[in-house]
Amino acid sequence: MKKFIPVMQLKSCTVEANVRTSPQ
Repeated sequence: MKKFIPVMQLKSCTVEANVRTSPQ
C-alpha cells in the first residue's frame, strides 16, 4: 500500500503536467 500511494501521486502529477502543457 505504501508503494501504491506514491505511484498514484506521481501519475496525478504527470497527468496534471500534461494538462497544463496541453494547448487547451
